[in-house]
Amino acid sequence: MYDFHCWADVRPARVAVTMADSGVEYTAGELAQRSRDYAQWLASQGIDAGDTIAVLLENRVEILDLALAARLVGAYIVVISTHLTAVEVSYIVRDCGAKMLFVSERTAGQASKLDMQGKYLVDEQPGSASLQSRVAAYLAGNPAYIDLSDRPAGRDLLYSSGTTGSPKGIKKALFAPDVRQGVADPELSFWIRQLNFDENTVYLSTAPLYHAAPLRTCLRVLNTGGRIVIMERFDAEKSLALIDRHRVTHSQWVPTMFQRILALPQECRDQYDVSSQKYA
Repeated sequence: MYDFHCWADVRPARVAVTMADSGVEYTAGELAQRSRDYAQWLASQGIDAGDTIAVLLENRVEILDLALAARLVGAYIVVISTHLTAVEVSYIVRDCGAKMLFVSERTAGQASKLDMQGKYLVDEQPGSASLQSRVAAYLAGNPAYIDLSDRPAGRDLLYSSGTTGSPKGIKKALFAPDVRQGVADPELSFWIRQLNFDENTVYLSTAPLYHAAPLRTCLRVLNTGGRIVIMERFDAEKSLALIDRHRVTHSQWVPTMFQRILALPQECRDQYDVSSQKYA
């Protein structure tokens, strides 16, 4: 079984996501319902198969909500770096043809140059309902279910770093609808063989989710029934504590993170049990 929503239907009470800083946990059932609700709302707003939505958010659960919803609705999702300027953000949103852009209170200024009808603030502010409130209001007034079963499975649309000019979108074909019924897509099958993802996997995501590897690995782990622990921001000692506390089996790092861990005093490092690690 290789689909998060299939796993959630079988084991709804199992924790699927832990946000490291806040400690907030989401069960598979909660995350599945959130993403299904988001998918219904997206479809009601005219998001069709092959359309694109964009996200400009710090590490938070709404990125997963929208990524899983995009999978259900058959859309592409572009997750944009929060370190880009307003001009750079505008370029990517226009280049990918996003029909919607989701921002937070913190990132809204970076989207200030975009005059688009489909720009939504995830957070609640005076005069502006939160995204969750919008979705809940729609569902309360529209109990009829929009059938999305014949749509292809949506996926991410990643942008290059732009080192040879402007960033370029890497748009791959959408997956067949049967992927949402638990059939492994070729990319997921490859990573299962390489890293042995399964329902016992606990993945520590140490980096921003706007990067390709963290986002895709989070989704792959969810689609194989595993659990993810997301750091809102990296801290060397805290990463070791999280491995110890959650018995993390898989993690992903860049060299500077290892340097920061090695810079910790030996007695600090030795107090954490990291023997659960299988792949780093």
